[in-house]
Amino acid sequence: EAEEAEEAEEAEEGEEEEDGEDGEDGEEDDDQSDGGGKRKELQVDGKDSKRAIFEERQWEKKNFVKKISSENGTTIYKTELLPDLCFFSKEQFKQFAQGKRFKRLLADMRKGLRTYNETEKLRHKAEARRTRLRQKHEGQRREKRKAKQLALSKDEVEHRKAKFAAKKQRRRSRKAAEQG
Repeated sequence: EAEEAEEAEEAEEGEEEEDGEDGEDGEEDDDQSDGGGKRKELQVDGKDSKRAIFEERQWEKKNFVKKISSENGTTIYKTELLPDLCFFSKEQFKQFAQGKRFKRLLADMRKGLRTYNETEKLRHKAEARRTRLRQKHEGQRREKRKAKQLALSKDEVEHRKAKFAAKKQRRRSRKAAEQG
């Protein structure tokens, strides 16, 4: 069963490489092929080579990273989001990827890649959230108003009623003066 699972993984990885979906424009990595069609056995962080290579490619796709080998054999990490910026170690790039600037660029990139349906779905979700919050706040305001009314003394209520009646009388007299 374990051998069948490994063969299935190899077949899937082989299909990805043939489809050209690995984002490398048909180029072969030096760490994956020795020219004879066999993969070199690599171990990254104690993982088997196939899984490590797969995870490395996934990480590169996720972060829009392009690995470039320099003339002296060192690997340079460049991001497609900021073409003029490059890093000489993966750790430096990972540290940069944790920052606000890179996260903002990724968010903008994803926003630009949204389809109409995804945009509509997010718009409806935001409208529903606003409606829920509006109802909640209206309920809270209503409760607050009731609490204030119940907290007033009878003297304060009578004073406010008299004040409003005086205001109403002033309006009537002003309106009568304008008409006649």
